[in-house]
Amino acid sequence: MVEVISGSAVPDKVVITALIDTVLGWGKPGAELPDTGVALDVINQFSAYGRVLADDLRAHSGSLPILGEADRRLGAALPAVTPVAAAGRAMNLARLIQALRRATSQVHAEQLRTAQHAITMPPAGRADESGQQPPIASGPTGTLLTAP
Repeated sequence: MVEVISGSAVPDKVVITALIDTVLGWGKPGAELPDTGVALDVINQFSAYGRVLADDLRAHSGSLPILGEADRRLGAALPAVTPVAAAGRAMNLARLIQALRRATSQVHAEQLRTAQHAITMPPAGRADESGQQPPIASGPTGTLLTAP
C-alpha cells in the first residue's frame, strides 16, 4: 500500500523512506505495478522531497556532480501515462533520493570532522601561554619546526 499525500505538502523522511522501499519493490520479478495515478502521485512526492534535499545539499556544499543530475531529473516532465513508464520513473527517483541522502550524509560528516579538527588545532602563528610559537612542521630528523 502506498501512502499518497495530497496537495503541495512535502512528505517527511519517514514517509519517503517507506515509499522508497515500496517503489523499489515494483522492479522485482513478479511484482505488480501500481495504477498509473498512484505512480504519478509518488513521482510528485519524490520530486518535492528531492528538490528540498538537493537545495539543502547545495547550501552545504556548493556544487557537486549529483546536483546537476538531480536538477535534470527532478525537473523533467511527467512520463507518458503508462504503468510501466510511471513506475520506472518513480523507481529512478527513489534511487536518486537515496544518492542525495548519501551525499548529504557525507557532506555533513566531513563538515563535522573539519569543525572538530579546527577546534582542536591552535590558531596558526599564535604563541601559547608560555610565549612559545606552536610547531608548524616536523623537520627531517623529527625535530619540530616553529614559526619565526
